[in-house]
Parts: sequence; C-alpha cells; structure tokens
Amino acid sequence: MRSSIALSLFFVLTVACNSEGNSTDTCGDGVADIGEACDGDDFGGETCLTAGYYGGAIACMENCTINYASCETEGRCGDGLVQEVEECDGDNLAGENCGSIDDRLSGTGLRCNDQCQFDTSQCIGGGICGNDTVEPGEDCEGDNLENATCETEGFHGGVLACGDSCRFDTSGCLSFGSCGDGIVQEAYEKCDGAVIPSTCEDLRYYGGTLRCANDCSFDVSECEAAGWCGDNLIQAAFETCDGTDLDGMTCEDYGYHGGVLACDADCGGYDLTDCE
Repeated sequence: MRSSIALSLFFVLTVACNSEGNSTDTCGDGVADIGEACDGDDFGGETCLTAGYYGGAIACMENCTINYASCETEGRCGDGLVQEVEECDGDNLAGENCGSIDDRLSGTGLRCNDQCQFDTSQCIGGGICGNDTVEPGEDCEGDNLENATCETEGFHGGVLACGDSCRFDTSGCLSFGSCGDGIVQEAYEKCDGAVIPSTCEDLRYYGGTLRCANDCSFDVSECEAAGWCGDNLIQAAFETCDGTDLDGMTCEDYGYHGGVLACDADCGGYDLTDCE
C-alpha cells in the first residue's frame, strides 16, 4: 500500500514539474501562434482590408492582439458613417429619399444594401438590380446601357459601363475629360470654366473680356462690343474704314473721276484698285 501511494505521488510531482518546465509565454517571439491574433509583424494574413475597412494599417499590441484604430479612421461599410465610396450605411441614408435620388421614384422605401449602396426596390416605381430589366431608379442593367455612352453623360469619349448597383460606371470615361472639369481638352474645348487660354485681342477684337460658355466654347459677346475689323463699323481709335463703312469717302476725294472705293483688309486704309 505504501509503495502504491509513493508511486502515485512520484507521478503527480513529475507531471507537475514537467508542466512547469514546459510553460513558456510565446507572445513576443514574432510568430503568431494558436491563441494569438498577431505577434510582432506576423498578422496571420490579417489587414485592414481583410477586416472590411477601406484602408489604414493594423498594429500588434504587446499582448498579441490587433489594434484596428488606424483602420477605423478610414471607415468600413457597416459602421453607420457614410464614407466617400458609399451612398449610405445601414440606417444612415445621408439625408436622401426615393424621390431625391431619382425623380422617377417616390415613397419611403429607400434602403441601404450590404455594400452600402442604395436599394430602391422598395420605392414606388423602384426596380431590382440584377433582373436584366432597366427599371425606374436604375441607369442600366448588365450590358444594357439604354443607348447611353460616355458622350451622353457629358464626357468627350471612352467606354461607359454598368456598375453593380445598376448605376453608370464612368471610370472608363474619365481620362477623356468633360466640359466643366476645369481642364482644357484641346481636341474638344476652347476653354473650361475659369481656364481661358486666349484673350479678345488674340481673336482679333479690339478689347473686351473673353468668357467661357457652358459648352466650353468662347463667349465673345463682350469682345464684340469693343469691335473688330470686319464689323462694318469704324472704331476710330483703330480703323480708318471698315467694310462698307468708308467714313463718307469716295474715289473722287482721292482725285479720281469715279469708280468704287473700298476698305483694305486690315481696316487701316482705303483700297483704290477700282477707282478710275
């Protein structure tokens, strides 16, 4: 009996001893072991993006748990905040309703889907994206763009596509530019907004302020008020005559017996070619 008790005690002490001897804290060894979310630079493949955030950089805490603070500043679908890449987030519809996002819709059925894009299927007149039929509230369905192009959407060229939310994807149009983007695409535009690379004088007017029209062509209305050679009006500061306006002069005034006096091409003097 004593022998059996002694043997049992020896076994317990041996196991306890071995357990204490093998007990090591592996957090901090740079390897994300089982039970650790991370360790040093080892995150086991986890990133802000894999966690559903839109950006940022995860960090590993001293206790081998992940700090997502940097990711949270970039946001994610589901945080209730509408980031730039989102139309909505959960119950946050960014103040929009069925009618405000599309005047063909009405009602209070606007919802936000799990991609943080508007779901108009519950709006009055709303459709279901993905059913191959372009319905109110949708721009397109798959390859069906309803004859729309980059040009009809205000761009100068490119390839228009249909996005996952059945709204136009204009990313293939952007490189061609559009009137109103503040950049003069010389193949299509004379100017763009406040960017006007010419003056009234460059266009052979005598003065005025050149403007840019809504279609990115020159608005010369103020230039025209200052006049130009060819408008049949003599601007005394610049011209001797202008087209049919000869300031009352005739061939006879120049010693000829008759003929037809004309104004030269630059409005700086008279053309006596047809005087006799």
